[in-house]
Amino acid sequence: MSPEINFLLANVQAYVGTIDIKEIEKSAKNANWEKINKLSFHALYGLLGNNLKESTNKYIHAYQNTQRNQAFKNLQTSHELKQLFHLFNENDIKFIPYKGVLFSAEVFDNQSIRLSGDADILFLPEDREKVFNLLLKLDYKFDLISKEANLSDQEIILGIVENNFVECQMSKNGIAIDIHWGLFYDFYHYKIPYSFFFENTKKKPFFGLEINFPKVSSIFWMIIVHHGGKENWMRLKHILDFAVFMKKHKENLDWSVEIQRAKQFKLYTQMIAGFQILKDQVNIALPIEIETELIGFNKELCKPIYAYWEKGQYWNTLIPRLKYERVFISLQDSDFSTPKYIYRFLKSYSIPTPVFNDRFITFPKSFVVLNALSKVISYTIRKFK
Repeated sequence: MSPEINFLLANVQAYVGTIDIKEIEKSAKNANWEKINKLSFHALYGLLGNNLKESTNKYIHAYQNTQRNQAFKNLQTSHELKQLFHLFNENDIKFIPYKGVLFSAEVFDNQSIRLSGDADILFLPEDREKVFNLLLKLDYKFDLISKEANLSDQEIILGIVENNFVECQMSKNGIAIDIHWGLFYDFYHYKIPYSFFFENTKKKPFFGLEINFPKVSSIFWMIIVHHGGKENWMRLKHILDFAVFMKKHKENLDWSVEIQRAKQFKLYTQMIAGFQILKDQVNIALPIEIETELIGFNKELCKPIYAYWEKGQYWNTLIPRLKYERVFISLQDSDFSTPKYIYRFLKSYSIPTPVFNDRFITFPKSFVVLNALSKVISYTIRKFK
């Protein structure tokens, strides 16, 4: 791996205590700071700002500012979430904090280390429209909606419902709320029931309110589903999350149970790949049950992930997307069908919707391939205009 990726990994290792923090300076000697600064995809600048205190390096000063800005952002978001959680409770809306807002508060001792731009919340599907209308009354607006469509809020809600979305974003005054009523689309092979997360909770104070809070096992599966199952361990920010979680909660889970769940959920290979990365790249001590599972794992599957770290690109353009899909398919369990996945993916990707009017030509829904191609071509033209 490049000196820049090794430097970022050294910062992760130092934070979780697998190397002395002084080792970061040795790692930095071989790294190019301009290249490090281009790896914003990995979202580790808050960590760098925390680890590298004394320096005249202009980049480190910028990362320290990034960490401070994240601390202010967290204060603003926590104040808003406290009010929203109170309203959700008043309106009998069940919810669970998810991803960044949860990991920052539950896993990290210093919340500003983990960079996050929005707050993710899980809701039950039957409460989805109630949540939309409640946030609209608070002057939140739907994000990422086609301006050309010129739709009313209720037309947007109808479009979201009719097109089987599982999430959308609403924002107000710089605060973005990611509303989830599912964790992945139906073209995924995974079998983890959404209800698992709502059943696996406990009452706990959060931002000063008593809420249904995910148990440790639930948080673990949130990490596996999102960081592995959906994003293939391609961001070092997610490796940091997993490493810090394991350092804090390794002894709090029955690993034989979680291994069986992984097989049941069709997430076994993704889970084991994540553990292999922690072992090889972060030097995390793993439970004996996991070490036993790693004996039969093909470590070659991790190499394309490491190669992707070097580029640090979002997979919303053609070539990165093809690399993403290659890794994704390689990390599926043995009964996964690549042709079925490709067809289901194209079918989902091709569905025309007035909510996201993002293609120049729209064909009838039955023309799956043509609508998918139209979307790709339209996106490419807009990107390079």
